[in-house]
Amino acid sequence: MKTIGGKGFNLIVLAQGGFRVPNAFIISEEAFREYRSCLNCPPDVDDESSLTEEQTESIQKQFDAYELREELVSEIQNQLHDLVNNSCICDPLLAVRSSGVTEDLENASFAGMNDTILNVHCDVDSVCKAIKQCWKSLYAYRSVQYRVKNGYPAFNTSIAVVVQLMIPADCAGVAFTADPQTGSRAHISLDGVRGMGEALVSGQVNTDHWSIRKPYGNRQLSIEREILGHQSYKLVSNYPKEGTSKVELSPEETSHSCFSPAQVRSPVRLNDRSTRSATRQSRSRSTTR
Repeated sequence: MKTIGGKGFNLIVLAQGGFRVPNAFIISEEAFREYRSCLNCPPDVDDESSLTEEQTESIQKQFDAYELREELVSEIQNQLHDLVNNSCICDPLLAVRSSGVTEDLENASFAGMNDTILNVHCDVDSVCKAIKQCWKSLYAYRSVQYRVKNGYPAFNTSIAVVVQLMIPADCAGVAFTADPQTGSRAHISLDGVRGMGEALVSGQVNTDHWSIRKPYGNRQLSIEREILGHQSYKLVSNYPKEGTSKVELSPEETSHSCFSPAQVRSPVRLNDRSTRSATRQSRSRSTTR
């Protein structure tokens, strides 16, 4: 996991478990470390907790001055060629996603600390620019301060990048197979939004929320709580241009939930499938020892 980051690792686990995961390739953290070796980083400071925003900005500016090495650019171009050829979309856009090596830890999630760039054109110049933006975000002031606050090195850290086909979502959501507040594995916590999921994971809008009790024994699946977020706007693709735009939502549009009842129940089926897949992998490892 160290070389491809938490997000990259989990996407591979999902794909190996038979889940439908949009095609992707990963720029390892080793490529980042090699690139960073050309920069004047870190600055000369005695106490990392006293870093100023100006000092972190000076590091970020260096990312604009150095290009990626030719061998890496060539490999990215080859990977993009394969990605397009294996896609059923005529002119696909990409999500270039940060995959930190210190993401989703027990004592620090690092959620939203590093950038993800959506709707990137599938050409090597656009993708390389987006990769550098992901790398650069590792040294944003808030990201550096978050690491220092949680006891992690401000500068001696790394990041991988996932380059993945973009899905033009009508609605998107995040599900936790254990309640994130109580830790109960009897419940699934689901949040959803209209439009692209970036508005959800970045905390830009109020989400629709469900608490779903998993079936067990004679107990049936039940939706125990549903809260409408009355989302004010949604994010949509600027296709064929890059980036996203905000589209205001009317009260009528937000008077009902973004997901259908069948969609709300779907995380339970995915959870069951994931559990079965993990059990098979565990048995396989035990057999080969």
